[in-house]
Order: sequence, then structure tokens, then C-alpha cells
Amino acid sequence: MRLVHTTATSVVIWFAGEEAPSRREIPALVRGALRGAGLPPWPRVRAECFLAAGETLLVARPAPPRRFPGRRRPVRPPRPEGDPPFRQE
Repeated sequence: MRLVHTTATSVVIWFAGEEAPSRREIPALVRGALRGAGLPPWPRVRAECFLAAGETLLVARPAPPRRFPGRRRPVRPPRPEGDPPFRQE
């Protein structure tokens, strides 16, 4: 593993001739890279792995905050104008 680039907005790690990291290993690798650079770790990580010729390039960025905390609920589309209500009496 070779750390290529670390900033507050991105981390790039190159794995030469090594197996690609698993999805569970990636957040720990990114947190370690950020702490090594003296930067605070991100709450959530969004990462992409690029594989070529037995090598792996990992590009990670902070993930945006979730829009809906907790359970997501389905959203009904708005009714068209002039459409009667669902229940008429």
C-alpha cells in the first residue's frame, strides 16, 4: 500500500500488486490516512476502486449527510389539478 494523496476532501491510495481492500476495510484505511496527515476523520466515506493489471487505485471522498435520518418513508406523488380526492362521500 502506498498513500498517494491526502487532503481534507479526498484520499487516494495505490495498492501495487496487492489484493483490493474489502468494503469493510476501506473506512479504516481512509481514517488512518487522514489521521496520519493530521486531518479529522470523516463521519462517512464514499469510495471507488479502480482495478488494472493486478493493481488497485482507491479514491475516497467524504459522503454527503443523509437526507432522511432514520427510516425512509415512501413519498406519494402530488395529485394532478382537478383530480378528485381518494375518498368521496
